[in-house]
Amino acid sequence: MKRVIVLLCVFVFLAGCTSQEEKAAQTLALENSQKYEMAVGHYESKEWDKALELFIELEGYKDVDEMSIDAKYELAKEYYELGRFEYAKRLFESISSNKGVNTYLNNLNILISAQGFWEFSDGMTTEQIIIEGWNYTEIVSIGMSYHTRESGKIQLGRHYLKIAHRDCSTEYVNQLRWMKNDQLYRRYTRSKTEKIIQPKTPPQIGMTAQEVKDSTWGEPQKVNRTTTQYGTREQWVYSMNRYVYLDNGVVTAIQD
Repeated sequence: MKRVIVLLCVFVFLAGCTSQEEKAAQTLALENSQKYEMAVGHYESKEWDKALELFIELEGYKDVDEMSIDAKYELAKEYYELGRFEYAKRLFESISSNKGVNTYLNNLNILISAQGFWEFSDGMTTEQIIIEGWNYTEIVSIGMSYHTRESGKIQLGRHYLKIAHRDCSTEYVNQLRWMKNDQLYRRYTRSKTEKIIQPKTPPQIGMTAQEVKDSTWGEPQKVNRTTTQYGTREQWVYSMNRYVYLDNGVVTAIQD
């Protein structure tokens, strides 16, 4: 009799455990279904950053992985058009299997190399070209006076960049110089430029881990790390329910 009672108790206990597990599984399934619907809504509305934030939590669920690649590709293209070339490059590199990525990466290598300050001087006149994203500004100085001669958009050729103005153009040659007719523009050396202090900004999609640490959010309070066959995924936890998600060292989603 005692043996029967013991067996009944064990059966009831196991049945209770199974019931709790089933309930937890049902709750998780419902949450994933709701997140999936929200993610698809953002995806269809072309809100790529919001879609990616949810796709990260739903890795492996239905067709999430495929849509995640598409969202990264579209977000990278947006950064490219906005002139945020470093961020665009990191996202493109994370989806290198996608068609069209190599063309973008080749263009980005040229565009990124051209960013910064360039100078030509003949001893009397100094001409400076400042490249920031797709924009350029040309400054001419004579003695202590200077003025902005022209500003506009740079043009991307097959293997070079151009700045068109008047009857001549500035053509990208390599990482060290620009050439306009017979004038050679060289990149500024450290001795010629003052240190530019960039203001801190909040975390952004495409940042590296170090850039997030250098942002206005600083160091995370906690890091949750998951390693899968696709690489390493991290969740950086901040105060006030703020989170940064990194995929192989690059920010792919932000929650605040």
